[in-house]
Amino acid sequence: EGISIYPNPTNSILNIKNAENSSIEVFNILGQTIITKTNIAVEEQLNVASFPQGTYLVKITNGSIVKTEKFIVSK
Repeated sequence: EGISIYPNPTNSILNIKNAENSSIEVFNILGQTIITKTNIAVEEQLNVASFPQGTYLVKITNGSIVKTEKFIVSK
C-alpha cells in the first residue's frame, strides 16, 4: 500500500509516508478525534510532543484505501 508511520514509539514527531496525497485523522484510545488533516503531503510530519503519554490511532485515507495504524507517545 506504500503507507508507513515512524518512529513508533515517538515523543515528538510522527512521520507519515504515503503513496500520494491523503487525509488523516488521529484518535486517542477513547475514540476522540484529536487531529483531522486533508490533502496532506506525501511525507507529512505531525508534532505530537504536546500529546499525553499513551496509545493513539492514525487513520490514513488514500482514495479507496483506508489504513489504521496504532502509535505510542512516550515521554
